[in-house]
Amino acid sequence: MSYTIDQIISSVAGESLDYKQYKNDLNRVFKHGGKIIGGAKVPYSKVDTSNTKKYQIRAITTDKGHVSKLSADIRANGIETIPTVEWNEKEQMFEILSGHHRTLAVHKSNTEDNENMTDTTSMIPVLITSFSDNFERELFLQEENNHRPAKGSSKADAVIFLKRIKDNTNHFKSFKGSNLKIEAKRLLEAEYPTIHGRGHAGIIDKVWTNQAEY
Repeated sequence: MSYTIDQIISSVAGESLDYKQYKNDLNRVFKHGGKIIGGAKVPYSKVDTSNTKKYQIRAITTDKGHVSKLSADIRANGIETIPTVEWNEKEQMFEILSGHHRTLAVHKSNTEDNENMTDTTSMIPVLITSFSDNFERELFLQEENNHRPAKGSSKADAVIFLKRIKDNTNHFKSFKGSNLKIEAKRLLEAEYPTIHGRGHAGIIDKVWTNQAEY
């Protein structure tokens, strides 16, 4: 069952928001087969910020220093790119696709501005989307992590990227032997261009520890 923006907002006591006033790259959503349901301000308590949530792509899930820098930037300049989320109807929660640190930073800014603010009254601006293809969602997550101030990626993040695709999608199942390695390297070159040569081999070996899987 698909849900409208009004139905979602009503279920969480949120309010509508014109997402087009922000700098989110909407073409990235469409490029990877996603749909935009709408924009909204929603209670912080309805956004899943758990460090173990399934869409966190960083090896270090929460960087408190980065949150503080983002919060200061938002207070001084406003937020340019709002967090991108998906609605989980079963859990009645928003799952963050992109913007984990931005979500925490907005909440930090809200509560510092108002000492009486609670997790329920602190409102977070979000872009609500929906993806039906797990592999395309993974590629979207990688491309979406380019915001001010930028947070760099590491080899550990690249391992997570390939492992998530291996474990959560069917993408690699059609590749065997050397073709699997070629495809893995292609994805690394596209999403982690600063990692080269031997770095690719080391990352791939960490993801496919059982050589029989090649």
